Amino acid sequence: MTSTDSVGRIAATCAFLLLIPSTIALGKLLDNFTLTSVLLVLFAEVLTVAILSNVYVAVAAAVVAVLAANWFLVLPYYTFYIADPTDVIALMVFIAGAILTSWLVHRAEQVRSAAERSRSEADAFRILMRERWPSSDPTVALRLLMGITGLDEIEIRDPNGSRIAAVEESVSAAHEDFVVIDEELPDQYLLIGSGPLAVRPDRDVVVALGTAAVRSYETARATRRRAKT
Repeated sequence: MTSTDSVGRIAATCAFLLLIPSTIALGKLLDNFTLTSVLLVLFAEVLTVAILSNVYVAVAAAVVAVLAANWFLVLPYYTFYIADPTDVIALMVFIAGAILTSWLVHRAEQVRSAAERSRSEADAFRILMRERWPSSDPTVALRLLMGITGLDEIEIRDPNGSRIAAVEESVSAAHEDFVVIDEELPDQYLLIGSGPLAVRPDRDVVVALGTAAVRSYETARATRRRAKT
């Protein structure tokens, strides 16, 4: 997900969170609004928040919504006491449904992300095999890993700490990279990845692709040595 997409989702989430007090205020002002009608609108707003943000924000929004509806719209007003048992049922059904639906949205997103990651990893290994690994170009494996993760920069360092291979994308000056992958590879090589992480790959995949890059580097180095002799 790009930074622009993230800003857009945050803005949209804030907008829908502001709709919750607006909906309750409208229900308070209009006599023909029933509690059930207000809760249905609130349910849709909480569901939208779950889609735009995460399950924790959605659950918090649901709890705040049900407490505010109880305080402002349920007799006796401005207390958390509920005189009518049907209102108790309505509020309980709302909070249970909102929390369960938010969790289902979160779970569906997890499944989608896992499927996307598995597909990307399978494509990366398929391409790597087609390149007849180990090739003489270590950036092949690193670019495949970058395609999976969405990182801005990935590099391999040798046991002495020197950079031996790297791939990077051009980023805006305002963007600050931060290390999110720091994985030790065989023979004391080190793989470092920085930037916003779109998909967190399986550790075995990171090690496999990093090792492929190292073996490619060693193949190229051995080829150069043979050419000199």
